[in-house]
Amino acid sequence: MSNPGQAALGIIGGAIGFIYGGPTGAMWGFEIGVGAGSFIFPTQLPPGPRLKDLKAQTSELGAPIPIVYGTYAISGNVLWASDLKEHQHTQSQGGKGGAQQKYYTYTQSVAVGLCANVIEGILRIWANGKVIYDRRPQQPNETWRAFKARIAASDKLDSIMTVYKGLQTTPDPTIETFKGVGNVPAYLDLSYVVFTDMNLTDYANRMPSMQFEVYTSGSPDLGDFSNSVLYPWKNGSDPRLSVGSYTYDSAGTAINDTWATALAGCGVKDYIYAWSSSSYFDTVNPHFSYPLQQQFYGENVAAFVFLNVPSAPTITRLQAGNGDDGVGPFFFCDRIGSAYSYHWGGEIVQWRYLSTDPLWTSAILPDQSGLTPPPFYDEKRWTCTQIAIKRQPQAPPSAAGAGAVQISAIDALFFQATGEILRAQTWTYDTSHTYKVLAPYRQSGADYTGTVTQYPLNPCLRSDDPNYSSQIYWEQEYADAVALGYMPAGYTYNVEYPVVQSWAWVGASGPGAYDVNPVNVADIVADILQRSGITSANYDLSAISGTCDGYALTNVMPGRSALLPLMSFGLFEAVESQEKLKFVPRGGSVVATLTSDDLGAYLSTDQRPSAMKPQRAQDVDLPRLLWIKYASPALDYQAGQQSADRVTTTAFNTVTIDLPVSMQDQAALRLAEIQLYDAWRSRNSYSFILPLKSLLLEPTDCIEVPVDGVTQRVRIKKADFAWPSTLTMSACGDDPGVLTSYATVGSLFSYANSLLAAWLIGPTDFVVLDIPAVRSQDNDAGFYVAGRGYLPAWKGYTVFRSWDGGSTWENLASTPDAATMGTLESSLDSTSTTLTVALQSGTFSSATTDQLAAGANLIAVGAQGRWELLQFDTATLSGGYWTLNVYARGLFGTSAHENSSGAEDRVVLMSAPGILRCPLAPSLVGKAQKIVAVSQGETVAESTPVDFTSSGASVQAGGLTFDSNGSLQADYIFQQVFGP
Repeated sequence: MSNPGQAALGIIGGAIGFIYGGPTGAMWGFEIGVGAGSFIFPTQLPPGPRLKDLKAQTSELGAPIPIVYGTYAISGNVLWASDLKEHQHTQSQGGKGGAQQKYYTYTQSVAVGLCANVIEGILRIWANGKVIYDRRPQQPNETWRAFKARIAASDKLDSIMTVYKGLQTTPDPTIETFKGVGNVPAYLDLSYVVFTDMNLTDYANRMPSMQFEVYTSGSPDLGDFSNSVLYPWKNGSDPRLSVGSYTYDSAGTAINDTWATALAGCGVKDYIYAWSSSSYFDTVNPHFSYPLQQQFYGENVAAFVFLNVPSAPTITRLQAGNGDDGVGPFFFCDRIGSAYSYHWGGEIVQWRYLSTDPLWTSAILPDQSGLTPPPFYDEKRWTCTQIAIKRQPQAPPSAAGAGAVQISAIDALFFQATGEILRAQTWTYDTSHTYKVLAPYRQSGADYTGTVTQYPLNPCLRSDDPNYSSQIYWEQEYADAVALGYMPAGYTYNVEYPVVQSWAWVGASGPGAYDVNPVNVADIVADILQRSGITSANYDLSAISGTCDGYALTNVMPGRSALLPLMSFGLFEAVESQEKLKFVPRGGSVVATLTSDDLGAYLSTDQRPSAMKPQRAQDVDLPRLLWIKYASPALDYQAGQQSADRVTTTAFNTVTIDLPVSMQDQAALRLAEIQLYDAWRSRNSYSFILPLKSLLLEPTDCIEVPVDGVTQRVRIKKADFAWPSTLTMSACGDDPGVLTSYATVGSLFSYANSLLAAWLIGPTDFVVLDIPAVRSQDNDAGFYVAGRGYLPAWKGYTVFRSWDGGSTWENLASTPDAATMGTLESSLDSTSTTLTVALQSGTFSSATTDQLAAGANLIAVGAQGRWELLQFDTATLSGGYWTLNVYARGLFGTSAHENSSGAEDRVVLMSAPGILRCPLAPSLVGKAQKIVAVSQGETVAESTPVDFTSSGASVQAGGLTFDSNGSLQADYIFQQVFGP
């Protein structure tokens, strides 16, 4: 029996044969058409691409090489790996002069094949499920500082990573150093990556399982924009930094670019008398001080230089009342050389000393040199002036210099002293766009004399940035600045921040992030067709539009299997037409309107058929709920799910469409809605017979036909040619209006309506605890399991065990409760008195001494083989993290593991609900088994088991043991057992 694809191609072949070769030609054409249909659309098909095909990294000879379009995550296949390289280190114990202890780390070089096509680059890398490389642009809810740190971490991995994009013609030199020159292929047309001496410390000294998000088209992110840099004053007599930019205001009358020009403007020699950055004379006579002039506000704070140069004598008397009464400029007396003089800031002072002058008293003008002024001193004049030095905002540094710290092993990156991560690059001053920065420069001190830091140097966003006008974004950046102490609290968005400015600096090499481009669906189809041996002369893709974020062919398959997911995604169909394979989008225009006279064609020798044979599918045969499963970039390419449903129906079927297409959540939700309502709109099918004048009609055409006196729009699904003169058409209802959806998602787990969220239960996050028995009723060699759900619909879990590798399972225990679980934020050692926990489910609370004695607040910390049991008395929540004060450690004989817990280790509250005890006979200790926690409402097949071998911890460490006869005996010398 032919399938629809064969029927479509067969009838077109017949039609072409009839037109060009008469009836005999029609018969041959039909055979040729069916043959073409079988070639492209075989009845028995190998599986097409699947979501799970690219999850596990392999090292397999002859493994299929994926083909990637757009952006997609693949695991790749290990092409080559070196032996482990051992690195010896020595560290001192017990401080200076202590014993030397050796320890070892290991590195390994490895090459991983990615895909059989040219790529533009790698966007993200996961190692054992953890992101270690990420060059995406700044993400929602990510601060500018976090973004820069993420890019810097990616740059660091780049220092040991070489990406071959499929265009290479020479071998990799790292592999050649191990295998020898001439012994390594160039891996032509293969995209692959080589890691050189990758540190394995974080991966238990073995190469981690890696996944790579590759992209075939992309460009550097919008740009690396920066506000100007303003260096602080340095300590010392001269406050200028060699890397700083300054201008000089001589006597408050002119701005000069250089120090020499400023001196020349004063008409004096380069004789510096004093520097000051807070007041005129504070270092000479604190009793008389003239504060900095306020015209130098903000970032134009000035430091002052006083110049004293002898000049021709002129005798002038200094009048009283010019300073002693606090009115007018202040003055002071000091010794210069062998003379005394008054120094008047910014003016020329001419004076004659009179011993009877009431101003000359040690109380008002003390002799700073300790000498007594002479009774009369005459004929001296001193020129005293000042030069205001103004710091100028300038370009960010192009390389690490003063005020910057080089990032180890990354020549292109360095940190500014205030924490900004900058890239070594040239900067161009741009005034052609509008920019926003978090705030203008600030400095401490009411008189503008404090040290100016660079913050907030950035973020700096250009007007075409998607976050430019985002209140959420700027409020997030402001909160980050407040938390870091860079800005005061209490500011209001669009009042004190952000600040609009007409300029910024633009970095030449960009921020190190990349915008990826979607790929045209037509381009993917064309490539698949050409790989199937069909040339461009034999297909027509002119009507196909639309783009796809990413798609991958994961195994050897016929062309049809590769195309079907794209057809479901892109809403188009294929038909052989005019000797070409034509691809037609859904929702096209009506190509013909038939009347009742056109229907019911028959041979004169046959009985007249019905003009129209309609058929309607029952509600119970249609989907009530339709799921789209897809590769979700937001979930690190795990299977995302979006759904649509019909509420007012008697249907109960659930349909799942599995698409190995990379999609955003909203696109998947809209596709689910379209597919659901299209299925309902297509429930009406029609069969009718047309004369040969309708021979040009073909499958995928939309036409109008009369049905019970009403004109209906239908889409031809199949055309059968009945020799010699009739066409039997099969069609279905068609409504282009259902091919558009405006559904939106608000969050990662957001669905078409709130009721559908309850349909997604999700897996159970669980941990197996092979620890001593902590309750008196746990009197066997069993173990504990703690579990929690990820989604709101999670209602508990059941633990299953398999002794035969997963062929059969036994039910061990169930609970409706979630355990109180989290992860440790920092390492513990034997001296730790507190621990910080990121809690994932449940809550902590403090406990009294009596409650602790009864077993409250008992937690297990660590991982398999190194669990420590301890108690805490107080629990404090701050900033999303719990701080637990340790009350007792090493309980139940676990003191040997007091130094073994590290960051990311599990933390489980053993004295809370959600903990299951799983029994185990003593004779089965040490035997391998599989354990899985299955969410209530899910199946074992939908869950992921773990391998587990009990160490018999329940009967060790001074707890429960077995005598020589196999009888259970309790020994509580080293532990206390809590619970009833």
